[in-house]
Amino acid sequence: MKRTIVQALIIVLLVTCTGYSVQLLDFSPASIQWMPPQPPNLDAGYTVRSSATSFTVSSTDPWDVAISGNGWTRDGASSDKPVSDFEWKSYCTTQGTMTTVTTYHDAWQPLSTQTQSVASGSAGENAQFLMDYRIKLDWHDQPGTYAITLTYDGTDGTPDTETQDITLDVPATQRLDMTGSFAWVQPTAADLNRAYLARSAATSLVVSSNEDWETTVSAPSGWDSVPIGANITLGDFKWKSHCVTSGTMASTVTTPDTWTSLTTGSVAVASGSPGKDGQFLMDYRIDFDWKDPPGDYQITPTYQLGTESENVVITITNPTIQSLDLTEDQMQWVKVTAADLDRGYVLSSAATSFVVGSNIGWEVIVATSGDEVSGGVHYFTATPGKGQYGLPVTDLYWKSHVVDKGSLATAPTVQEVEWVTFDAATGACASKIATTTEAGADCVVMVDHKIALNWHDSPDTYTITLTYTLQPSS
Repeated sequence: MKRTIVQALIIVLLVTCTGYSVQLLDFSPASIQWMPPQPPNLDAGYTVRSSATSFTVSSTDPWDVAISGNGWTRDGASSDKPVSDFEWKSYCTTQGTMTTVTTYHDAWQPLSTQTQSVASGSAGENAQFLMDYRIKLDWHDQPGTYAITLTYDGTDGTPDTETQDITLDVPATQRLDMTGSFAWVQPTAADLNRAYLARSAATSLVVSSNEDWETTVSAPSGWDSVPIGANITLGDFKWKSHCVTSGTMASTVTTPDTWTSLTTGSVAVASGSPGKDGQFLMDYRIDFDWKDPPGDYQITPTYQLGTESENVVITITNPTIQSLDLTEDQMQWVKVTAADLDRGYVLSSAATSFVVGSNIGWEVIVATSGDEVSGGVHYFTATPGKGQYGLPVTDLYWKSHVVDKGSLATAPTVQEVEWVTFDAATGACASKIATTTEAGADCVVMVDHKIALNWHDSPDTYTITLTYTLQPSS
């Protein structure tokens, strides 16, 4: 028997594959120069950079990419700005061949010096990711160049590491918001008597600054316009400041109790530490009296905060203002005696006095009013029912003299020597009790009266009304 021997050859094929751990591919960019923040960023409290970074992950094993930061510097020195002021979100734009991917895109994640996962997933290739960045900053972040370095680690036992330098230049930023120009309420006699105009809380200033600051006021051109003959000076315009709220500022300085004259040079009205929305009010006062002529006045205070400048145009329309105050509005003559009738008149010295204030030249005239008229002649009013008329107004005389010229440089012209009477036909008087071309106040004029009276005048009560009128000098 022939014998067959069969032998089996077992061939073992060992395939050795050089595998790869997690790889961060196409990481970009290596550094970021952030756009300088603007005031709206400081108001909002942050500045955002969307799609700031992109990278691709390939891995033969389940993987995780983590991020960490090394801490902020400012102008090359260490800074107390928290690392957590840098925030991030992660997004997967395509999963490639991976079956699962996890990212953190629902909420901003604060950066830490410790590693934090930004993305993870199953084995596969070409998963692509984007990173959004946000830096928290506000008006308390002082000017300077801020820098931080991010480190991305791809970990599955054999890390692949990328670093990224972030630089942010924060400029000196200041903002001044103000209420606008206004027209002052027209002055009154009371204002001129007290010799000044006042307006509280006339201008509102709202200051925000990321460095120590100072706001100044000036009027480089002085008064913009004043009426002809006005003597008002820039120093007659005064201000004081007070703080309504410091906002987020730690400290502020104002001058709430001191009136300061406006000047052509800049003078500090308020100052403070960095922060937002410090609010300040300006009170104004203008030395203004009867010597300031009617017309339009205009001044433009200029407020300066760093390079920020704001103007407030203030206009004042000063009307013609005249004031006449009689010291007595009724006079009861002393009872007539036989001696008065013998000499033919009754006399009352210093019978009436008046005080004049006027911001233009003025005159005071007098006339009778409410008297009886018969045959074209004005009479005193007598007792009704007696069938007779009173004394004619031509029997009433007056003289005037100055008691005090007040603020006038020269006393007004008066009728100090001759007795003056009234026109029989009109009750008016052609002569002026007092007149001047000057403006001024507190001028006191006294009037003496005399009534012609003798034994032919019937017993009765005689009454007459005198009307004093203050008007511009003619």
